[in-house]
Amino acid sequence: QDFLFSLLITQDAHYAAGPPGTILRSTDNGQRWQTLLSIKDASKGYFHHIISDSSDTLVAIASPGNSLFSVDKGENWQPISIASDQPLSNGIYDPSHREFFIVGNGGGIFGSSDGRRWQQLPSNTTANLQNITAIDKYLYASGSQGTILRSENGGEDWQLTTSNTKEAIQNIVAAGDIVVATGLHGTMLRSSDRGVRWQTVPVSESENLRAPVIDEDTGIMYASGRSGRILFSRDLGMTWNKMPEFTQASIKGLYIDKQRHMLMGYGERLIRVPLLNKE
Repeated sequence: QDFLFSLLITQDAHYAAGPPGTILRSTDNGQRWQTLLSIKDASKGYFHHIISDSSDTLVAIASPGNSLFSVDKGENWQPISIASDQPLSNGIYDPSHREFFIVGNGGGIFGSSDGRRWQQLPSNTTANLQNITAIDKYLYASGSQGTILRSENGGEDWQLTTSNTKEAIQNIVAAGDIVVATGLHGTMLRSSDRGVRWQTVPVSESENLRAPVIDEDTGIMYASGRSGRILFSRDLGMTWNKMPEFTQASIKGLYIDKQRHMLMGYGERLIRVPLLNKE
């Protein structure tokens, strides 16, 4: 059974990827999906994440299996060139530095200007990294044992911050000047100084929390979890409440569909629910 781990929205299309070696594309805002790749063997393409630059280059990050890149909007795929025997987990394209980044186990951080050839960057940690995020000129990488790294120079140097938790941090997002991090066992952190210092935020959720998204029209933040619950915050992540229960299936991530005023979730199910109105 296919499981969608990643959803990518570009100007021209939506892309979704996951095991067992599946990559999908939609050109009508997610209504209908075309299969671009179907390996049918998770050991050869357990895709965790799919990323894209501002042109036609796509990178599908796999572990296990080969991570792949495409320069024709997903019509054809080839293995990337990366010197790593450690599992890879996540990646981004950073438009401010015009660079792709991938993170993985053993403190692995890799950079690429074309998505094809990758070089390792010094991270000064052996933690298993599970997320990398670009926010303005800053880069953040996070992972096991509460590790949060911060770079101010495009990934050339990384500083370890104090997260005040030993739980794995799997997601970091920004809402204006506020930075929010989420992770295992309902872990929620908040920073008001661009990720230099972190405070723990209590939430009524014990399952893993995914990356929050923000509705820019209302300022409401949403976060999903493995339990299928969706949390929302009206005060930029200081306090969180539960939305009505829509599903018990794991929701891997969320996306704001502004055109249809809907919140889109993906994972074991694809769900679409109305966005909350501003009070």
